Amino acid sequence: MSVLNPDGRPEMSLLRLAVARLGISAMGVYILEGDGARLWTSTADFSLNQSRFSRNDHQGWTELPKPLRHALATTGASRLTTVQTGIHCEFITLMPIWRNSAPIGFILMIDPRRRWLGPRAAQGMQDTAQLFASLIAHARPESVPPKEARDDSTAAIPDDTLRNSVTRMVQFAHLDAMEIINSSILLIDIDRFHEINEALGAAVGDTLLAATGSRLRDILGPGDRMIRLESDRFLVITPRPAPELPDFAGMLIDCVSEAHNIDGRDISLQATMSLVPALDGDNTAASMFLHAELALRRGKREGGNRIVMHDPRLDAALQDNSRLKLDLAEAMENNGLQIVYQPYFDLAGDSVSGYEALMRWTHPERGNMQPSQFIGLAEASGLILPLGAWSLNRALSDAVGWDGDFRLSVNISALQFHQPEFVDQVDAALARSGFPAERLELELTETVLLNEEPGTVRRIKSLIDRGIQIALDDFGTGYSALSYLSRIPHHRIKLDRSFVQDLENPATAELIRAIIQSARAQGIKVTAEGIETEKQLRQVREFGFTHAQGFLIGRPVDEPMEVADTGGPSAISV
Repeated sequence: MSVLNPDGRPEMSLLRLAVARLGISAMGVYILEGDGARLWTSTADFSLNQSRFSRNDHQGWTELPKPLRHALATTGASRLTTVQTGIHCEFITLMPIWRNSAPIGFILMIDPRRRWLGPRAAQGMQDTAQLFASLIAHARPESVPPKEARDDSTAAIPDDTLRNSVTRMVQFAHLDAMEIINSSILLIDIDRFHEINEALGAAVGDTLLAATGSRLRDILGPGDRMIRLESDRFLVITPRPAPELPDFAGMLIDCVSEAHNIDGRDISLQATMSLVPALDGDNTAASMFLHAELALRRGKREGGNRIVMHDPRLDAALQDNSRLKLDLAEAMENNGLQIVYQPYFDLAGDSVSGYEALMRWTHPERGNMQPSQFIGLAEASGLILPLGAWSLNRALSDAVGWDGDFRLSVNISALQFHQPEFVDQVDAALARSGFPAERLELELTETVLLNEEPGTVRRIKSLIDRGIQIALDDFGTGYSALSYLSRIPHHRIKLDRSFVQDLENPATAELIRAIIQSARAQGIKVTAEGIETEKQLRQVREFGFTHAQGFLIGRPVDEPMEVADTGGPSAISV
């Protein structure tokens, strides 16, 4: 490890702990000096890779680039890009080092591999930064303002915070150094423990965790080892043979769920546990802990309070989803997404009346991806919020330049719609683009309507008051859906393509006629999706649909004006 400051033993030790905790071998610690920064200490990998990764060889900057200055304004880790930094690798992250309510330096972490900056990695970076803040202050006392010039309430990191950071770093280093050949691991995570802390206070929470750890240790046999990871996690390493593992795991879970009496009150905990049996050829601490993390995540998604075995196939799929999530976030940052527009046809006027904005993603390795392949992932991860905002703004910006008075339809996710500031965001997007509100239609799925919170109808009415129209997308999950026609204000419903493909089924036909009759009696338009043949088009006319959409009408295109003047379906290329 190369360290530029001569007396760097504490810094080297801390960097070694950080490498074990984060699995990132190339790290450099910079100290701010005026408008720039200089390299204070670094790992050997970081030094060796300087000339390969950076235009300015990482020795420092006389003036920090704007992206780095922006990242220093936050207290959390920030992902950066090659364009922003001149560093040529897949993972570039800056973690500010703060002291006395101001940044005094930062840690730059680089990795040639793509990585996901998850909450646990972010916590590890935060711990490292807090400890380096103390080391820098002791090594460079001139960097600390005089007592009279600073706020004593923030003059130093609290002892508890430093102690917790040190504890976590040592625990993870201990885990990394453990001999686990021919051993199995069990990772235990207390379910919803933050709710206990919020309801009963941190002191009660600490007492519960200490008691739980003590109980778990009482169950351990010869050769079993346990380490407490962070606050509400315990890791057990055992040499027990595979046939004994299910019963042993059950004993541990039962131990966690046994009630604790705190100040005369019985409190019960629940936990999710992942079990990774001894693996042939893949038994390093890092790989087994990754398997345990993935299995635990599956258990949490399934509701928690269960034991989940490592399943290579399922865990590989979950890991693949994590990679895809990382790729999607990167695509958003680097303009890797695009909007295309598919026309829908007015059956009464025999003309295109509007275009639906559809998102597309050309993945660098997987090629063209349809929304069904990544929108669900975006919704589950929360990426749908910036993604949805970008989609709305981009579509409005494109549509303002269209000829004619075509309507623009934009899909809105349930999570996006239920954000308190959603209506304000729509207002701002309309104002920026200059697109008329009366030509905008927002498509909501029935998922939005199933959450019947008081603000749902109020928010819809607020949008309608602005002249915006509302469409219910993928409508028709059953007869119960008919109740939405009277309860939820809207202008159009879109029947899913599965109904169009089943029009000759008497039961389906009866359902469709009921929906159309109810909708048209209220002046609501009804669109048939997935029209691909002339026969389907004739059928939906006969059923009384008002609009049709599908490949027969027109495929999604980058520039909708290319098909706007082609007339009816017979004139539009399939």
